[in-house]
Amino acid sequence: MTSLLELREDIKRLYSRYSRYILIGARFLLALVAISMAVEATGYSSALSGMLPTLILAVFCALIPAGSMCAVIAVMILAQMYSLSLLAFALTAVVFLLIFLLYFRFSPRDSMLIVLTPVCLRMGLPYVVPMAAGLFLTPVSALPIALGFVVYSLLSFVGRNETALVNVSGDSMAATLQLIMQGVFADRTMLAMIAASAVCLISYLTAPMTTAGAYDEME
Repeated sequence: MTSLLELREDIKRLYSRYSRYILIGARFLLALVAISMAVEATGYSSALSGMLPTLILAVFCALIPAGSMCAVIAVMILAQMYSLSLLAFALTAVVFLLIFLLYFRFSPRDSMLIVLTPVCLRMGLPYVVPMAAGLFLTPVSALPIALGFVVYSLLSFVGRNETALVNVSGDSMAATLQLIMQGVFADRTMLAMIAASAVCLISYLTAPMTTAGAYDEME
């Protein structure tokens, strides 16, 4: 654990020296990967699914604040969902509105975690973000991580149920939307991952205090 704390301090010193360039490069890479994965998961709009639109959006996201980057990616996903069906668009819009009301209105500081969490999940690295947040961030970061899990679950659900989302009549749309919302937010795998990530986050946040207490006893 001591080596992890030393690594944290070294990374902080390096970041403070080159923070401007690191942030621009990190936002570009994150936006490029996130948009590419979102297009791969959706890809319903041909106008937004090529390499050129992806690069243009990634460069644009690199030059704007993290919160605005989340908004750009959200709009791109909404456009993709609208190309699929009105129901998919409405479902995604409701989820994104909830995210805005729950997080962006009150504490948008760690908003990049909402993008980074689905990216790591897509890469098969679900615990990287909670562990890193426990080392470098505050307990508040647990909220954007949980919301990132929700976004990933939403995109996965839409990808698994494309046919059902397209072939829905107007009379049954409200009932189907309700069932879909229950399916997204009641996903046991997603809830288990959120709980496990919360445990990892809490463990890493309390580890420095535990280490400090042990040093005090030794002295």
